[in-house]
Amino acid sequence: MKRRKASTSRLARKLARARMNMALALTDFGEEALRRRLARNHPGISESEIAAQAAQWYRQRPGAELGDSVGKPILDRGYSLESLLEHTASGRIAAARLTAPPRPPSKRKRPR
Repeated sequence: MKRRKASTSRLARKLARARMNMALALTDFGEEALRRRLARNHPGISESEIAAQAAQWYRQRPGAELGDSVGKPILDRGYSLESLLEHTASGRIAAARLTAPPRPPSKRKRPR
């Protein structure tokens, strides 16, 4: 029984790794499409200007300022954005630190 559980766990990790690699590949493809669109819309623009405009696009995200997910934005749930770590070469957000809202006091009685 343990062998089956271990192989299932290994399979789950392998699947998660494949999904992450696919997401990263799609992100790279999207960034390349963005750069090509910028070059097409602004003929004669230098590579450094394209990089600067791509970084600006990542910071502002026109049409998706609050994110891409469906539902109520997390910042509307009491979370606050503490800090952002930006990847300097691409301008993409590498990490974000959120502060959770304070929890209301528990109404359960604690055992004595």
